[in-house]
Amino acid sequence: MIKYQSFNFNCIILGIFIFIVTSCGSKQVNFVNEYMQAYSDIQNKQIVFPTDISIINEKYLPEDFLKSGMKIVCTGQMGCSPCVLRLKEIEKYIKENRELFVKAKIFYIASGEFNDYFNYQVKENNFSFPILHDVNATFIKKNGLSNYDKEVFLLDENNKIIFVGSPFNNDRLHEYYKKIINK
Repeated sequence: MIKYQSFNFNCIILGIFIFIVTSCGSKQVNFVNEYMQAYSDIQNKQIVFPTDISIINEKYLPEDFLKSGMKIVCTGQMGCSPCVLRLKEIEKYIKENRELFVKAKIFYIASGEFNDYFNYQVKENNFSFPILHDVNATFIKKNGLSNYDKEVFLLDENNKIIFVGSPFNNDRLHEYYKKIINK
């Protein structure tokens, strides 16, 4: 009788464990699916990098940088004060999550006319990631991202959008970036 009760107890514990593990995973999948529904028009969209983008901060940007590997692409405007703050958020994020950037590259694309304040901030802060200047917003236009001109995109190794949103100040999105990048 004691062995039977012990067996039932172990089965109950195992069942609870399996329920917790499988329900947590499905909640995560459901969250990602529901979250990405807001971006269904661009999810899995193939991104093309225009050739007329220049490097602002003179950081080494090898030719294959834009072609291979996972990428976190941040977009913004040259004359946008919050965009300068975003650069500082990115720098902090890189320092706190160095392990991610072994598998993924991160860079920032600033659209619009040359802006002295923005360029001063880039030089003054000596950011450790490439910052690109896209005068005519060719990246946004060519990829049909006009509604997402100040967004963060996670691209797979084939430059397809697999996740959208800023992981810099959002713990939940940060966790999804980590899971996707470390797959």
